[in-house]
Amino acid sequence: MNYEIVNLKEKTIIGVKATTQNNDPSMPQIIGGLWQKFYQDGIYASILNKASEKAYGIYSDYQANVNGPYQVTVGCEVTNVNSIPANTTIQVIPAGIYAKFIVKGHMQQAVASFWQQVWNIPLDRSYLCDFEEYQDDCMENAEINIYISLASANEIAPSFCQSCGMPMSKQFYSTNADGSENREYCSYCYQNGAFLKEESMEEMIESCIPFMIEDNPAMTAEQARAILNEQMPQLKRWNK
Repeated sequence: MNYEIVNLKEKTIIGVKATTQNNDPSMPQIIGGLWQKFYQDGIYASILNKASEKAYGIYSDYQANVNGPYQVTVGCEVTNVNSIPANTTIQVIPAGIYAKFIVKGHMQQAVASFWQQVWNIPLDRSYLCDFEEYQDDCMENAEINIYISLASANEIAPSFCQSCGMPMSKQFYSTNADGSENREYCSYCYQNGAFLKEESMEEMIESCIPFMIEDNPAMTAEQARAILNEQMPQLKRWNK
């Protein structure tokens, strides 16, 4: 997954909040219940002074990084807090350095897929505040910006092979026809200005599945295939 490093200003959110943790079996129901309450119970409609129509899912107040309880807030950004509806709370997204990811696809599936994969990316996370910013309300073809707070302003976004999606460091860069360094494709896919194997995107997906399962033993082949089916079309080699 590609991302960029951004410096964000503080945002003020009004919404509904609950506490959960990743190893809680009821975690999906707790978060889903917040979204249901936010929209179906009229919370969203009752919030005044909205900065935009975007909705936010916010994860904050981590007590033990990924292993302990944290707060989940579902809400929208406001320009001021002069009027706060009953049964809502204020949550501040702090200013700071974030890794910004752009996720597209079925709203629930794309977001769930992102959180399964983000643990494999070597980010220097601060666990101060992470959040999802929903650009629209299209369930089937949504665009969501997801921000991960970073502990260091010097975080460098890695490159990803634009053929297989593998995170790349310098040792995996390939070569162009003139022998110069190519940073778009890894040496397993591309050398001397040409792809090592002519194959379809579907064939590439099948060849990548075993490697994803090796890195994520709890992941099934079906889950890996679903993730790759979402990500692979965004890579340069297949995005035609």
